[in-house]
Amino acid sequence: MSYRVDQGHLIRDFVPDINRDINDIDFERDGLAITLLTDVEDVQLRFLSAGLINANGESQLSGNDYTRSWLPLWPDVGQGDPAQLPLAVEIRIELKGVGESVRLFSFAE
Repeated sequence: MSYRVDQGHLIRDFVPDINRDINDIDFERDGLAITLLTDVEDVQLRFLSAGLINANGESQLSGNDYTRSWLPLWPDVGQGDPAQLPLAVEIRIELKGVGESVRLFSFAE
């Protein structure tokens, strides 16, 4: 499954066959696309890295400078086990005529 923004539409691409590696899927040939939102101007994701927090100390989560522990991509290859989930994911979606909506999803250990 993957997500993309195309001409103002947030689209989820997926293949019904769930037992295949994502790198082996030709979404153009095998995939289905579903429009989730229209009038999308921007989508941003960032991931709270346990690896960066552990490397720099948990006190990094206090105060105003905790943003250093967020990464723009996942998995966090350079900071430990790439199979480990981030501590949290922040999703920002900006819609035309509505503005920005921010959601924070925490993954408790």
